[in-house]
Amino acid sequence: MTAVDRSGDTDAAVALRRRALLVFTDEVDIAEFASYVAASVKSHEFGDLAVKAFQSTRGYRADPNRPQEFHDIAAAVQFDYGPDVEPDLLRLLHDLDFPTPLGEATISVGAVVTLLEPLGSNLLLLGAQRRTDMTAEQFGEYWSQKHAPHAVKELREAPVPIGYELFLVDHSLSDSGATEQWRPSEIDGWMHITTRGPSDFEKVARDPAHRSWVLEDEVNFVNFEAPMVGQQMLLVPQSTKVHITSKKERQSCETNDSSRAPLRS
Repeated sequence: MTAVDRSGDTDAAVALRRRALLVFTDEVDIAEFASYVAASVKSHEFGDLAVKAFQSTRGYRADPNRPQEFHDIAAAVQFDYGPDVEPDLLRLLHDLDFPTPLGEATISVGAVVTLLEPLGSNLLLLGAQRRTDMTAEQFGEYWSQKHAPHAVKELREAPVPIGYELFLVDHSLSDSGATEQWRPSEIDGWMHITTRGPSDFEKVARDPAHRSWVLEDEVNFVNFEAPMVGQQMLLVPQSTKVHITSKKERQSCETNDSSRAPLRS
């Protein structure tokens, strides 16, 4: 998907940043995994790249009026970077071979549209699939240029500061980043709302009329027959226990070891 252009509405933002998102359904030591990944990318010349790990707090409950199944996630690792970094980063992710089983996991890759700058360590991450009669470009355009700017007007009036980003997925790139450890996500777009405190989410978009409008307008671009995926999450520190050996590096070590002559007494 190409970057989203700025429209005449001042609340519509340009997608200048890129993002890769690993989402885990099963419980995993996400801090250790994020440290492993961060150390791996640090050994390469990736420049301006940020790696963040989030653990689910199970604090989110889907709106009972939403005509859609809701699927929980347990953790996520988020990579933010510039477009020139993407090919090398995806190759590195593809070659990673974390020694501990990760369970059910998916990868999403695409463009970030920032409407309110992210802040705080609390994240509400929600993902949805597009209507079956829409292309990915139509889905991204409607969400970022029509739905989100209207929603942001309400969010700006919240009694607490919040951050609001859309992450529009490019499935061809997600496919290229898939491995035996994580499959391509079926999600077409993720919503990232960040706050400074976990209770702040309850203070956002409290107006019943606004919540009703959200559901009514989502019919125009969201596939309600597919589940909504996500959870309320907390930023976690990365573990100091780091093991950064990739599959290729281990294979190289094994080859070198086997080529050494045995010691003679």
